[in-house]
Amino acid sequence: MIFTTKNISLELSDATGGIVSCKVMGREICKEIGTKPSLFMIKLLEQKGNAMYFTSLNAKKTEITKTESGAQLKYTDIGGFKISVCATLTVCDEELRWSVSLDNNTEFIAEWIEFPQIVVIDSFKAEGGEFELFWPVCEGIVIDNKKIRNSKWMGYKEIGGMSAGYCGYFPGPCNMQYMAYYNGKEGLYFGSHDKDMNPKTIEYREENGGIALEKRLFLNGAQGHFESNYDVVMSGFAGDWQEAAEIYRTWADKNANRPIKLRDRKDLPEWLGEAPVIMLYPIRGTKDHGDMTPNMYYPYANALPIAKDFSEKMASKIMALPMHWEGTAPWATPYVWPPYGGEEEFKSFVDELHAQGNLAGVYCSGIGWTTKSFLDPTLDFSAKYDESLMCRTPKGTIEQSKIIGEPIRLGYDMCPESDKVGEIVSGEVMSIAESGCDYAQYFD
Repeated sequence: MIFTTKNISLELSDATGGIVSCKVMGREICKEIGTKPSLFMIKLLEQKGNAMYFTSLNAKKTEITKTESGAQLKYTDIGGFKISVCATLTVCDEELRWSVSLDNNTEFIAEWIEFPQIVVIDSFKAEGGEFELFWPVCEGIVIDNKKIRNSKWMGYKEIGGMSAGYCGYFPGPCNMQYMAYYNGKEGLYFGSHDKDMNPKTIEYREENGGIALEKRLFLNGAQGHFESNYDVVMSGFAGDWQEAAEIYRTWADKNANRPIKLRDRKDLPEWLGEAPVIMLYPIRGTKDHGDMTPNMYYPYANALPIAKDFSEKMASKIMALPMHWEGTAPWATPYVWPPYGGEEEFKSFVDELHAQGNLAGVYCSGIGWTTKSFLDPTLDFSAKYDESLMCRTPKGTIEQSKIIGEPIRLGYDMCPESDKVGEIVSGEVMSIAESGCDYAQYFD
């Protein structure tokens, strides 16, 4: 079956309902590569936390019906269990819209559904091809080379119960809900138009000789009936990431349930609206890890003339934001107070900045629990350790955090739902605030 709009054409397998072909602006960018295409994949967890994965190809019965507006695809008895999925494709003037529902009548927990599955051709620019991929992680990353995922920090990994740090988890490291694959003339926009911003992955991975564009919606342990309340949108465009961003922005400006814009907030300090220039520097060492000997910016007062000079030359408030300032050890969470050098020295620094008309800020590292610091081997939080505060995997184990590790620290992820963890955070933040500090980013 073939479905066509103004800028995109999609062919589904008559047998499986999976995507066989996709053309944007007349250009083929997606093909059936070596295997029967599946339309979705589901992850189930059994009682002991062991995972089971099923695709639409595991359905005992598949029904595909062409409708006036597109198609309806029903899959029943998936994996031999009482699990069924119903997918709907709606053809609009300029886009294709997908929605999905699931019925899980088993004792298993449905963790996520990846839907719809699509694999684009592997044609990255840096490898002799012509395409780039916009991946909305951090400020947004333009990928032109698969090898970027070969590193420890940026490598692809399945996103589950533990945070993976730099990854396509939304909302979090990934701050938008779309990807785009384009060459300047032909591009595929692939977006989740989810105004409620439910947890999901916006990822990509190598698969079957191509690049799978991954959209996994977390189902909150769905048992019984689950139905997505938004559309996954596919459309074609001419241009690069800016044109794709405009598609998402146009939708988001009209539909997304977003926080109030900063310019309209009445509960924020006036200096935030003045957009002070951030002066970021370490007071110990020269980089994130290694030797942590105090450097030219310590004592804290050594930075005061520099802040004053920058402020005058830029005609702007300066926010001095020292790094490695924690009194425990750099990047050693969750405890950061008192500051390195003591409270009196730090408070005097803050007061002098204010006297200049400038600001003071600090950067913390969140709520990981540090078991060992490689930057200060003498650090010992063991007397305060309480395993009931730590996140556990579906199997009930406490595992090494994947966010910050060697050569900085070892430790675990603390559970943000715990009242005691909230008390720890509140205590640290209140100590920072009482020093007169203007800003603290506690959650890394």
